[in-house]
Amino acid sequence: YLADNAGETVFDRLLIDRLPAGAVTYAVKSGPIINDATAAEALAAGIEDAARIVETGSDMPGTVLEHCSPVFRALFETADLVIAKGQANYESLRDAPREVFFLTQVKCATIARDMQAAVGQWIVRRGADSTGRG
Repeated sequence: YLADNAGETVFDRLLIDRLPAGAVTYAVKSGPIINDATAAEALAAGIEDAARIVETGSDMPGTVLEHCSPVFRALFETADLVIAKGQANYESLRDAPREVFFLTQVKCATIARDMQAAVGQWIVRRGADSTGRG
């Protein structure tokens, strides 16, 4: 579960509580960037009671796998399911080498065209894996 904004960690906890207990890894930024969640916000929201908290190894917007730690990349590659929140995660992972499920709000015309959605629309989107399926 790739976190997005620091203020959304409490809402993330509500969703994580509905997923299988002990099955979720919650990935946060390794340092502050814009308003993205770090371990401090995840801990403040009590995420550690419902999920394992890991850092991506990066402090840049989105999840640019080439800039993430080997530990995070291994978790990303082997996870049964990847949920990525936020437009920056969509932008950086839409061509990921595996299937990713995106939860985001469309914030600009460029992404609206790409997602074939309206600006302001909330999206749950299954992204294609490296085979082009999805």
